[in-house]
Amino acid sequence: MRAIDSDAAKRLLIDRGARDTGRSTIFDLVGGSRWPSGDTGRAITNDTITRWTGRERELLGVLDQERTRYEQAVAADDLTRRAVWAGTGLDDIHELGRAGDIVRHIAGAVAIDR
Repeated sequence: MRAIDSDAAKRLLIDRGARDTGRSTIFDLVGGSRWPSGDTGRAITNDTITRWTGRERELLGVLDQERTRYEQAVAADDLTRRAVWAGTGLDDIHELGRAGDIVRHIAGAVAIDR
């Protein structure tokens, strides 16, 4: 099975690390997701996150406009504005590979550390 995202997003995941991610509700707001209050997603920090972090109340006031901008970013695969979900395990991913191979590699590294 292949990851469902663009090749550009996959390359971004390889080029970035855990330090380049953050937890936020901003992508949920602009993307229209309905997660329980207090739950956040972790994604690569980009212009959307930088622009709205700490200004979520202001974002709510222009949410319709920002949702339109976000939808356009998704359609254009604009990685500077759309979410690329990513966890702290990014530091362990250095190349594109099959999911099973990556999991086995990470599991092997954990076993060595024990």
